[in-house]
Amino acid sequence: MKKLVALILAMMLLCTSALALEKSAAQPDWNRLEKYASFEENGTLWSVMSNQAAAALARISAETAPYSGYACFGLELMGDSETGIVVPVLSAYYAGSTALDGTVISIAADGVRYDLAVYSEDITLGRNKVEKLTAPLNAEGLDMIRAMLAAEEVNVYLVGEQTFKMQPEEKKNYVSTREELSARSMEALESMLNEFEAMGEYKLWDLNEDWWIRTRGMEPQFCVTQLPAEETEEAVELPVDLEEPMYLLSRGDTGNDVRDLQKLLVEAGYIQGAVDGGYGEGTVRAVRAAQKWLGLMPTGMADEKLVCLLSGEIPADNDPETISMKATELLTAEGLCELTVERSWFADAVESTKGDRRTVTDLDNTLVVYEGSIKNLSKEDLDFYWQLSAVAKYGEYEYPCMLVCERNEGATLASMLTPLGQARLLIYAEIPETIAGEGEWSLEITAGENTFEIK
Repeated sequence: MKKLVALILAMMLLCTSALALEKSAAQPDWNRLEKYASFEENGTLWSVMSNQAAAALARISAETAPYSGYACFGLELMGDSETGIVVPVLSAYYAGSTALDGTVISIAADGVRYDLAVYSEDITLGRNKVEKLTAPLNAEGLDMIRAMLAAEEVNVYLVGEQTFKMQPEEKKNYVSTREELSARSMEALESMLNEFEAMGEYKLWDLNEDWWIRTRGMEPQFCVTQLPAEETEEAVELPVDLEEPMYLLSRGDTGNDVRDLQKLLVEAGYIQGAVDGGYGEGTVRAVRAAQKWLGLMPTGMADEKLVCLLSGEIPADNDPETISMKATELLTAEGLCELTVERSWFADAVESTKGDRRTVTDLDNTLVVYEGSIKNLSKEDLDFYWQLSAVAKYGEYEYPCMLVCERNEGATLASMLTPLGQARLLIYAEIPETIAGEGEWSLEITAGENTFEIK
């Protein structure tokens, strides 16, 4: 298999000034990963789970699921050996008589709650039909895994048509398969976390997000909430009591607390009719509607922030979130184009956000890939073949580059940009795999009469 070395570019200066490249290695040890019995390949796609997780799934496949159900969870790795994408994924497997139809995994670890939107699919393991819930993790998601491993107490909720609760706790003796599967899931987290960290620093997280959207049809969502500390005189008294340890109300809960929540939802116009104190489908739907309107992650579970917003304890702010973009200086060819180059890496293929792919023509080679953005300043189409060129340099050796931009909302890669058009830019050159990641590389870009160099 091919090697991946991710490089991150510093901010660019104008014209012929040189930039230093910050090198960062992030490459799977294929010889080690292939030793796992769970390692699978499908074309260029691959996946692997820990031996502990594989053992848990084997147990689920061999035993009849109890009426109350049981579940396990772990960290899995998947990716694309051509593009160099590596995606850590939190996976949970649920087997039970009642369908889960999961939408969210919520985790509480020592005073912090993490909510993750999940992709749900049904699979068959032995005699059991099992629901697999998966959520891709970013760098903050891996911090969550570390927090779970270091926490004194961890609680995990699988939330959907019902709420399946787990409290993994290591014991000498377990009273049930359900209890043991939950506890041993923590081992499955640590094993794959160590594998990912052994790869080195990884900096293609946004490509992971695009890959997940393309392959799963859903946008990753990850929310971190500081749970209430011990009560103080300054603490706000909420009109709804929330259940510990998650400080949530969710589907299946009943009682006065749910009734108080429903009253707030009725007053705010999210639900109609008499309140009944049962957290069913109508309440879930109303909570999701309120969360969506108020700019919260639509989990369908009511937490402290939602209650505060509904009760007026904190003001609602449903204005679009302002995203702060990393400042990158423009390389400007007057009257022709503006472009930036933000980072580079080595891989066997490059692709648009929706999967239009360019691969090496020789299996002994790989690609050096540069990524940024480009804007056409002219009144004519900008033709990359005739008006732009680039060369990747390794010592005295030069490798001519292809320049393409994304078109059709990322569906295609093209070498033409319409007047005043703006798009993601990809510059790549095919090079011998033996020199990928070795020595010092530079990129020289020519746009009209302007030459820009990056070292």
